[in-house]
Amino acid sequence: GLDEYIEGEAERLEYDSRTDTVKLVNRAVMRRYRNGTLADEVSGNTISYDNGSEVFQVVGGADSAAPAGRVRGVLTPRGTTGAASAP
Repeated sequence: GLDEYIEGEAERLEYDSRTDTVKLVNRAVMRRYRNGTLADEVSGNTISYDNGSEVFQVVGGADSAAPAGRVRGVLTPRGTTGAASAP
């Protein structure tokens, strides 16, 4: 029911159709959009994304997009419903 999609970029992209996984290598950046608005963004040297479980792993390194080989991530919380959203 959500208008949500993920896009990514890197110097090299590896896709394994048997496991439905994507690996972005060297200066990797992955962005998640919800309803046309940027919600999450992660960057690092390598990003591995499992489409089946919707789980990703970010690894830093010398060629990382972030300084000093670190990974960088900005994640926004998903909307909550019902009593869970009460203070």
